[in-house]
This record gives sequence, C-alpha cells and structure tokens, in this order.
Amino acid sequence: MSVITPDNILQEIESCSDLSIILKSRYGEEYVESYNLPFILKAGDKFWGKFQNVHAVDKSMGVPVPGVGAYLYNNFSDVVCCSYFQQKMERYYSLKAYSHAEFKCRSKYKKIFDSRNKSSIDELREYVLAGKKLKAKITDHHEYTYILKLHTVEVYKNKIFAECEFDGVPEKVRYFQFIEDLNVQFEQMESSYVAPNYPATHYVNSAFYLTNFLYESGNNTLIRRFYTPEGELSGEQLDFNKYEIWGEV
Repeated sequence: MSVITPDNILQEIESCSDLSIILKSRYGEEYVESYNLPFILKAGDKFWGKFQNVHAVDKSMGVPVPGVGAYLYNNFSDVVCCSYFQQKMERYYSLKAYSHAEFKCRSKYKKIFDSRNKSSIDELREYVLAGKKLKAKITDHHEYTYILKLHTVEVYKNKIFAECEFDGVPEKVRYFQFIEDLNVQFEQMESSYVAPNYPATHYVNSAFYLTNFLYESGNNTLIRRFYTPEGELSGEQLDFNKYEIWGEV
C-alpha cells in the first residue's frame, strides 16, 4: 500500500506548496489524522516529507532518553521513518500500519529571490515587513533539493542573510536505495506478522545530517552546520546549484 500521490504533486512541491499527509487507521476503532510536512527532501521524482519535532517520546516507547521526535513519509516506498533528533535515534516501520495514506498540497507560494540571477531584494523586504511565511528551496551539487522553513531572514540595503530552522534527519533517509531495500525486507516479513502487528525495526542510534543552512547573498555563500565528533557545532561551505526564497501568496 503506497501513499496515494496526486499527479500534480511534484509540480506543487517544486512550487513550495504546503505538503500534508492524511492517514486512516487500519486496526482498532477507525479514525483519520493528518500532518503538515514542512520539511521536504527531494531527488528526481522521489521525496520525503517530515513534520516538525513535536511528537513526545519516553522510555515506555523504547527510547532511552525522553524528548520529542518526528515522522517522515515518502512517495517511493511503504517505509515510515521515526526520527529522534535530540536523542540521535531512528526507527522504521511499515506503512501497512494504516489502511489509507494520501499526500495533499495546499496554499500557494511565489518565488521572490533567486541566487542565480541576482534578483532584487526589494520584494523580499516587503514580504518580511508583511510578516509572511518564507521557505528556502536549496538544490545542492548532489542534486538533492531541500525545501525548509526559514527561521531568520535579515534584509539589508544590498544583501540578505537567511537561516533555515535548526533540524536534521537520519543519514540513511538520504540514501533512497537503502529505504527501497528495507521496503523489500518488510514485504518479505509481512506474512509472519499477525494483526495488529506489522514489520518494524528497533530504535537504534544513528548519524544525523543537519539541515541548518545559512545563506549570505553578498558573496553568494551557503554554510551547512554540523556537529564535530567532540560534539561541537561547526560549519562547512557547500557547493550548490541554486538557492531560492519563496513566500506565501
């Protein structure tokens, strides 16, 4: 059971529309739920959508350190990722836990800044003054596209500084083939599970890829923060193909 994906969803995502997932329970009393997925990681026609780190977890759920986590859903497999950024832990389970899953997009956004053509920052200044929602759309030299909420946007006379929200995802989700292979493993395991159980991995420690990007237009540089082995926060300059800012219409 793959997530139902409308034909125009990739175009909507490329236009930075707000992505959500609608889920319907499979077991027990029937219910529906939906989540806004403001974090998007895309490569080609495949993507992940992630909600914010607001899902409470504690020891009773198998996570040794209490805190908050997030779930990621994709359009190319039946694998869901549970991501625990604070604890640096991950878990994967089968989408078969639900009877229905569907992506939807809503709200319209407009591109108001493009690093490639040295676009005017006057319109961006107006958006900031109006307090409108802003997103960064970043395509790196590996052809990954990140669509992320902007935390800070500073508009100066002749330049801008923009920083995405501080977040990250398990490294493994960036390797789509790993997820597709895991999906095959889940499919092979399904027959051995009795409802309401479904295939899932254990909680394990994981390396995380930070998506805290800092852009400065004066010298057109992009910095990605990361943690050193000693636990210190550092940064590295990234090669990138384009950096765009989109604002809600």
